[in-house]
Amino acid sequence: MGKFLSKCVLAAAAVGVVMAMGSCGNDSSRGRNALVAAGSSCEKAGQVSKTSGIQVVCASTNAGKIWYQTKTAKGKAVSCTVFGKVRNKANVVWVCGVSGGKKTWRATAPLPVAVITASPVIESTKQDTSAVTVIPDNNVLADPKIPDDSTRTSSTTTEPTPAVEPATTIPRKVIASGIKQFGTEFADGIGAVTTDAQGNVFVAGFTHGSLVNNQANYGLGDVFVAKFDDEGTKIWIKQFGTNGSESPSGIVVDTGGNIFVTGMTTGLFNPEGRGGNYDIFLARLDADGNQIWIHQVGAFKHDFASSVAVDSQKNIYVVGDTYNSLEEGVTLGGTSDVVFTKFDFEGKRLWIKQFGSSVTDSAKSVVVDSRDNVYIAGETAGALAENQLSSGTTDTFITKFNADGNRIWLKQFGGTARDTPWSMTIDQTDNLYVAGFTNGALATKTNFGSTDIFATKFDSSGNQFWTKQLGTPDQELVRSIAVGKNGDIYIVGATKGTFVASSPNAGGSDIFIATLNADGEQQLTRQIGTTSDDQAWAVDVSNDGNLYVGGVVGGVFPGQISAGLTDSVLLINP
Repeated sequence: MGKFLSKCVLAAAAVGVVMAMGSCGNDSSRGRNALVAAGSSCEKAGQVSKTSGIQVVCASTNAGKIWYQTKTAKGKAVSCTVFGKVRNKANVVWVCGVSGGKKTWRATAPLPVAVITASPVIESTKQDTSAVTVIPDNNVLADPKIPDDSTRTSSTTTEPTPAVEPATTIPRKVIASGIKQFGTEFADGIGAVTTDAQGNVFVAGFTHGSLVNNQANYGLGDVFVAKFDDEGTKIWIKQFGTNGSESPSGIVVDTGGNIFVTGMTTGLFNPEGRGGNYDIFLARLDADGNQIWIHQVGAFKHDFASSVAVDSQKNIYVVGDTYNSLEEGVTLGGTSDVVFTKFDFEGKRLWIKQFGSSVTDSAKSVVVDSRDNVYIAGETAGALAENQLSSGTTDTFITKFNADGNRIWLKQFGGTARDTPWSMTIDQTDNLYVAGFTNGALATKTNFGSTDIFATKFDSSGNQFWTKQLGTPDQELVRSIAVGKNGDIYIVGATKGTFVASSPNAGGSDIFIATLNADGEQQLTRQIGTTSDDQAWAVDVSNDGNLYVGGVVGGVFPGQISAGLTDSVLLINP
């Protein structure tokens, strides 16, 4: 394709888009009336992608949103305000994009990416003398002639610009929507979901029965881990526990297929000991679900794990809250503190950190960025940030540490009521997204109902981009957030209300899946439920863009069978 595009292309000389239909050459037998667009269309201004290794940016023009090739601007960066805005200066297109968390003008190539959008173009040996109308931002250029590459007769001397081949798109494997409901005759549910690079789905949940054939339940409640392919076909399921009760709260898979699960136990996994009423556990399983090791952390009171993450060196981070003094030399600050523990690949505990205010503090979620920095989101009833008072009953905090456990920054924010962050995720450019629920008004003058959904976006430097709030006149609880490669954000949880009149609440609490775009604008909210209580507890998006939601169902979904008191449910592209 690159060969004939270099011979015959209609292109914009500045910003704007070619508004011409004509032949490529004047020979009526060779490609007459073929249409060559001077830039493929795109959906979101400011969106960045790559085509044949060349970065392109989506820009808004008079004729719509078009992909443009970008170049690194020389000299000092100049700030801009409107993401995706385009301007023409010195016959160069400039697009407002984000670099290092700041909006700056980015110079682009003088020609957009060229693609064929109609019948094939036959390579021409004749000069193209057809008029091309260009609509630039400031009308600096008008009606230039852009002949064939062999002889350029425009009054403006222009270096030939090589045409760029269209983006090579790897076909996305789109999976049909589906529901997998399973369980025992007792209580079961999924508490965590993740996917690997191949699109396999891993879930961690609890069971009070026996999910594995010929294996009895270990105690009051066990952990199960299951692997599914991208279409929801079960590959294996494993169950483990103590003579006490266990509940998982996080699962992550590393690049080698190793699986790490964390949660809470009231029993004794190994001689490291049960320190108190509730302890933290961390287990490593291989790609086939075989348990490699399991470790337990705790003291004489309560210790809880809420989330787990793994870095590029295969170190594992677990966060939660403690009612003890777990870090040597550190005294419990209040009722409970944030606890932050690092393990190596073999399960050796490298260090443990503890921090908090004079009241109650807890960590809810942990993520690791592309440079192995670690971020924790949580809830505080006190003042964690320097020179800051608590805004309400509880506030949200986000803090960043390096891989050695040294804090880089901490942010605290909230309304006048209770704000509870529950989940955090990170995108490919290290932006952070936190979701939770609030009893007050964070992004609106008044709240929608008794408890609303909130979501907020920060960059890796702790700069806040936006906060959004949504809900029904009733009650919503947020349990998990995920972000796809396209920038769409998915928030899941439970609602007692109705988001869409055409899909009223089915009974009790329903599962909701709210979709926001990268700017935090609400795109779609789906609601799914049975006549009983249902909740989503976890969500993840695969590399192919397929969505997986895990949770607990109290009734029975169409085409499924209720196994017991409550069942596990895995929703595929709901």
